[in-house]
Amino acid sequence: MRFRPPPNSDYDEIYSLRRSSVKRRVIEALANDGPMYLSDIARHCKTSSGNVIHSIVGYKDEFSKPYSLQALNLVEEIEDANSKLRIFRITERGMEIATKIKFQIL
Repeated sequence: MRFRPPPNSDYDEIYSLRRSSVKRRVIEALANDGPMYLSDIARHCKTSSGNVIHSIVGYKDEFSKPYSLQALNLVEEIEDANSKLRIFRITERGMEIATKIKFQIL
């Protein structure tokens, strides 16, 4: 019998964050410092901007799209008409998950 998570559970979010330290660091950075540019998130997480953008929007196997931070509605992109740079912020759902990470409830 295959495991099925209960409806309205945090299973997909927790699964995604437990598999990727980059995603955990991105969520923690946005929860602590508010909206940030991609390069600022990468600097805060001490990783490349490529790893950060792949964890947010998804890419191939390691950062698959169904488990990306945007697909899980944990992070959203802010539209800035004056700038071509991408700004990201954490959603309310992302803040709930960040609180669970902070208190080691995962």
